[in-house]
Amino acid sequence: MNGGAGSSSHAPSGQLPLPVQLDDAAVFENFYRAAAGDDGNCITLAAVQALAHPAATGTVFLSGASGSGKTHLLKALCRDSQVHRPVRYLCLDQHAQWRPELLEGWAPVCAVVALDGIDRIAGKRDWEAAILALYHEVQETGGVFAAAAAKPPAGYPWALADLASRLGWGGVFGLQPLDDEGKLRALQMRAERRGLALSDTVGRYLLAREARHPAHLFAILDSLDREALAAQRRLTIPLLRALMARADAASAPGSALQRGDPG
Repeated sequence: MNGGAGSSSHAPSGQLPLPVQLDDAAVFENFYRAAAGDDGNCITLAAVQALAHPAATGTVFLSGASGSGKTHLLKALCRDSQVHRPVRYLCLDQHAQWRPELLEGWAPVCAVVALDGIDRIAGKRDWEAAILALYHEVQETGGVFAAAAAKPPAGYPWALADLASRLGWGGVFGLQPLDDEGKLRALQMRAERRGLALSDTVGRYLLAREARHPAHLFAILDSLDREALAAQRRLTIPLLRALMARADAASAPGSALQRGDPG
C-alpha cells in the first residue's frame, strides 16, 4: 500500500478516507483486456491509462456490470498517478457513513479523484451538489476526475441535470465482463506474474466449482499462492481440492474463500 495511511472502508462519519488504500493487485499490467472477441476493453484501458500521465487533465466515466473491472481501473489510475500527484479514491457504496459537505476541500490541487459506485448517490440532491462542486474544483485546478457505475450517466435519475451532463463530458467507456475463457486466461496471467504455473486443467477445475466473479477467483489464487509456497508445491487439483475443503469447513465470515459472490 502506498500513500502512508490505513484502510478507508470504515472511516467514521466525521472524516473521509484520506489518503487512499490501494489494492496491490490493481495495476494496469494485470488488467486482462480480452472479452468475448471485443476490443472495447482495450480502448477503455487506453483511455484510463492516458489520464495517469503526469500532465493529464480531464474526466472519464466507466460503466459495466459487477466484475467487469471498473474498480480495478480506477485503483490502477490512482496507483500510477500517486508517484507524481495527489490521489483520492472513494467508494460511494459507503456514502451513508459520511456527510456530503466533507467533500469540500477534500481534493488537493491537481489531484486525481476517483469515485467508485457513483450511482449510489443518484437522486440525492445534497450529495450530487457536493460532487458537482468537487468536479468543478478538480477541473479548475488541473486535475483528473474519474467515476464508475454499472450504467452510463444517462441511465440514472439524477436530481441535478448539470451533474449528469458533466459526468459524460470526457467520454463514457463501457467494460464487458470476461467470459469463462477470459477468466481462465486472467487467472493464468496473474499466476504467471507470481511465478506460478496454472494449467488449463486446474483453472477449469476451479471455474467449475467456485463462484465465477473475478474478485472471488483472484482471492482464491492469492490463497493458492500462499499454500503452494508454504508447501513448496506446484498448483495441482489435489492442492486446490484440499484448500476448498478447508474453506468449506471454515466458519469465520469474510474469509478469502467464503462461498458466494463478493460483490
